[in-house]
Amino acid sequence: MGGDNRIVVGVRGARERLWRGWRMPPTHGRLLDAPTGGAPPLMWRAIAKEAAVYWLASRALLLVFTWVAFLVGVPAAQGQPTSDPALLLHAWLHWDGYWYEGIARLGYWNGQSTAFFPLYPLLIGAGTLLIGEQNRWFAALLVANLGTLAAFIGMALLAANEYGARTAVGTLRALVVYPAAFFLAAPYTEGIFLGCAAFGLLFARRGAWGWAALCVLLACLTRITGVILILPLVWEFVRQQRQTGLPADRRGRWRALATLAMVACAGPLGIGVYMLYLWGRFGNPTIFLSVEQVYWGHNTTPLWDSLALAAARYGAIPPWTMSHALMLIEVSALLIFAVFTLVTMRRMPFAFTLYMLGLLYLCVSSPILKVPDIYQSSARYLIVGAPFFVLLGREMQCRPWLDFLVVCSGFLLQAVLLANFLAGNWVL
Repeated sequence: MGGDNRIVVGVRGARERLWRGWRMPPTHGRLLDAPTGGAPPLMWRAIAKEAAVYWLASRALLLVFTWVAFLVGVPAAQGQPTSDPALLLHAWLHWDGYWYEGIARLGYWNGQSTAFFPLYPLLIGAGTLLIGEQNRWFAALLVANLGTLAAFIGMALLAANEYGARTAVGTLRALVVYPAAFFLAAPYTEGIFLGCAAFGLLFARRGAWGWAALCVLLACLTRITGVILILPLVWEFVRQQRQTGLPADRRGRWRALATLAMVACAGPLGIGVYMLYLWGRFGNPTIFLSVEQVYWGHNTTPLWDSLALAAARYGAIPPWTMSHALMLIEVSALLIFAVFTLVTMRRMPFAFTLYMLGLLYLCVSSPILKVPDIYQSSARYLIVGAPFFVLLGREMQCRPWLDFLVVCSGFLLQAVLLANFLAGNWVL
């Protein structure tokens, strides 16, 4: 009987650690998916400070680059006084940024605008209340960059939770030098979504399911692609429950089922709230889906048909042209992320693999058929692939040659793309 009592006490203790969330010891990849006892909690303050330093330094470098771009006449506003800081910042307001700023100012004024989900415009509106109506575009930049700060902290904590504090630095380096990383400073939703994804995966791995569900809800209010978080989090919840065993009492089992329902339904709840608004505003709760196809050209296509079409389109584009170069960047990004995900499957939690496969599937299965580059913007969409940067950062920490290659090539390509973006040209 004494041995049985010790077993019961041990199971109850493990279950209590699971529900306490942040006290859960860190885990270390798919081969060690089960939490191991005795590990200390995350030193989140020190890691957050390190991430904030990287965030601040990268914002400063981007601002200096913008100023130099003005001096050499890159932006479309060349010839205007470069001593005006507001003019430097305004050079970042292009393309999707205009749509988000317009929605924050006018609301959803037509069907085409419904493709842009409401969380970011709402935050811009809240920022405008603090700094004034005349500075709405600055509020858009401020909110986007604060979202990126949260993303940097979340990514660093996620890396430290899985592979140790040293990996956090490598992860931040990999993220900062990614060729499309300048979109984390632009008035786009990449930073906010990446923050939701990183913290959502982190909370799930540590068993903090209320916070994980909130991240999924916010992600789905930011983009429709937030749905790719649902399956990984449900998988992780079931895995942890199987590891610790279902609660012995009925109340505990009902609480586990309620938690699972909360995690699974948080994303659909966010999308459902937006659909209710669209129903009242336009009389059509699914208008954003048809708009994606009619106005923005995204068409749901079987994977093999999409890949065959991409190969045909790539061969038809004249070589040594800007269109050819941009499609090469998009296709290369998809291939690198896909190969890296498959190669590292056994070195990352399976929940991370599910997230990456979902992200890659959405990029490939919704091509833009009306333009030659059917995977347009895929390199930008992939920046929210948090597990990729965590694993790449770990590899960069272990292999100095890889760190040198990634940093140099990433910064050079990012500079070229950013110069074109500041000039008002379409890049990704």
